[in-house]
Amino acid sequence: MLKKYIIPSLVVFTFTLSSIAVSCKKEDTPTTPVNYSWTEEFDTLQNSIDRGWVIQNNSRPGGAESWIQGIYGVTVGKTATTISGYGAFSSMYSGQDYAIATYAAVNGSGTISAWLFSPATTMKNGDVIEFYTRTLKNPADFSDRLQVRLNPLDTETTFGDGALTNSATAENVGNYKTLLLDINPTLLKTGAGSYPGTWTKYTATISGLAAPLKRRFAFRYYVTDGGSNGVNSEGVGLDQVKFISK
Repeated sequence: MLKKYIIPSLVVFTFTLSSIAVSCKKEDTPTTPVNYSWTEEFDTLQNSIDRGWVIQNNSRPGGAESWIQGIYGVTVGKTATTISGYGAFSSMYSGQDYAIATYAAVNGSGTISAWLFSPATTMKNGDVIEFYTRTLKNPADFSDRLQVRLNPLDTETTFGDGALTNSATAENVGNYKTLLLDINPTLLKTGAGSYPGTWTKYTATISGLAAPLKRRFAFRYYVTDGGSNGVNSEGVGLDQVKFISK
């Protein structure tokens, strides 16, 4: 008699445990990684600043301008149509929908070091930065250069403060010591490696981070012997910057 009642109870008990195990397994669903990708069009530079972009001019001697709204205008006259600057790569409102840094970042002549810091973003090794840039023309009358730098340590944007005549300030890169890309480092006016005279796409890959962290990268318009009285520097445009989280 005992045998009749013990066996069914064991069967029921075993079935209950199996049901619990299956139930737990269904609830153990993997979490989808957060995608931190974004695109910046610089339709208005003030809106970009409101979204977390930071501008700083460490050029020495310091000039009147740093990164400003794009320059583009068409003047129709009786005998000719005059175009100033160049139109944006991508625009919603006008041909000025981009950011630009020019020779006016330095006063007279000196070293231009005009910074445009990205918003603080969670990034990791392998993430990609895409952007379009150009100068006025190629062959160029004056040579230009642009760097993309990463700060692997923090999100600072305030290094380099000092006297407007302190030339060492223009060489200070703070914690942005990781150089991801350097366009035209030898300041060519034309030929392979020179700065493009039409909108051209460049990419840089994030590297040097110990783990996924909230950090910034920066565009640095960096030209030695630049300015209105220097032998280099015209100006570089920047448009449609994409941060792509892989």
